[in-house]
Amino acid sequence: ALPPVGYAVLAIQPRDVTIDEALRRLKVVPRPGTDVIDVKFVDSDPALAQEFANQLVRLFQAANGHSAQGLAGRRREFLGEQLRVTDSLLVNAEAGLSEFRSRQQMGSSRDNLSAEQASASALDAQQAQLRADRRVFAALLERVRGTDPAAQEMGFRALAYSPEVAADPILAHLQQRL
Repeated sequence: ALPPVGYAVLAIQPRDVTIDEALRRLKVVPRPGTDVIDVKFVDSDPALAQEFANQLVRLFQAANGHSAQGLAGRRREFLGEQLRVTDSLLVNAEAGLSEFRSRQQMGSSRDNLSAEQASASALDAQQAQLRADRRVFAALLERVRGTDPAAQEMGFRALAYSPEVAADPILAHLQQRL
């Protein structure tokens, strides 16, 4: 449609002058105690003033979002690189420590103490088991050496079924033949 006016005169201002004029009519005020800001733009046309303020806020939000994403991406890349460097240093340090320990043929004193304590406990348990086995075999030997044939037979049977005798392949073969 034709415009309601017969003619119009357009004046084009330099960009810097237009920006300076917009900044003069723009007022941005932070609300105390919050992260909220009030954006105010003054113009003779209220609809134009509202549209300018709203568009400025949308552009600021978009630019702020892109900036935050870019910053987060750069931080992620930096931290990833730092992690790779740290992992590499850790692997090198562990290899150096392992090489040093193997050269010195030693572990940490805590590891050595734990190993010695475990070994001593195992030897104590084995010694107790051997003493118990000795008592059992001594009792069986007394039965076998005795003069009572029934006691001798029971002694031989007990001896034949003991785990030590059953584990010996030669004695197990002889037992099977019997």
